[in-house]
Amino acid sequence: MNPCAGVDNGLDPVVNHVRQILWFWEMAILCGLLLFPVACGKKGPPVPPKSKIPSAVQDINYNVQGSTVRLSWPVADTDVSDDRKIVSFRVYRSVRPENATSCPGCPVPFELAGEVPAAGASKEGFVEYIDQLSPGDIFYYKIVPVSENGVAEVPSQVIKIADY
Repeated sequence: MNPCAGVDNGLDPVVNHVRQILWFWEMAILCGLLLFPVACGKKGPPVPPKSKIPSAVQDINYNVQGSTVRLSWPVADTDVSDDRKIVSFRVYRSVRPENATSCPGCPVPFELAGEVPAAGASKEGFVEYIDQLSPGDIFYYKIVPVSENGVAEVPSQVIKIADY
């Protein structure tokens, strides 16, 4: 209830009327603030920031000369955010004896064979990795780009080298 209504406080009736109007607006604003809570944006689950993830290494070539294999692939995805910029490539290798029994559907156990810096690309934009082969073995390779924050990205297709 308005504290000024019907009270003769000795003030001019105009001043009392102005006080009543101010009291009304103060209550209206207070009720409005209570009915419409202040929020900052849309509420929902947290979403990671959008950034372009480098794609898997494509177009892997290999050349076998004697007991040496030279893997090469183009450096791609230069238009990515800084935290996803490719700084190196990890080369993973798996070696199986040629006469080993195959296990369809079994995962191939890979081990890290080496890491090549992306800055070491040739003028044509290719990165190379050289490895030694041993006779009587089958070699499998896959290449994983590594971003500037150290995260290994999407691996390439598996390359099989046999009958060399």
